[in-house]
Amino acid sequence: ASSSEATPGEFDLLDARSLRERGDYTGAVRRTVTAIEAILASALLTQLEKRCDSTEAADRLRRTDNNYPGRLAQWRKLAKPSITQKQFDRFARHRASSAAPHP
Repeated sequence: ASSSEATPGEFDLLDARSLRERGDYTGAVRRTVTAIEAILASALLTQLEKRCDSTEAADRLRRTDNNYPGRLAQWRKLAKPSITQKQFDRFARHRASSAAPHP
């Protein structure tokens, strides 16, 4: 597959795998998070382009830069995925407990 056929976040995931295999677990996690952010940005842009022209969609996407929770909330509102609120709440609790400092 050529690089023009790569899906959003694909190269980041490949890089994350390589980093993990070399023992750079922190770098692997960072690249995985970057991949997830790229995938979400692409998914939100797709939803926005269904509702407005590409220039306005790109502008709306840009307004969510550095606001992952806001971007996720906007995508959920537009895409209406089959993921329940209970599942998202469970994820949020896990995310918060994982981010808490460990003694």
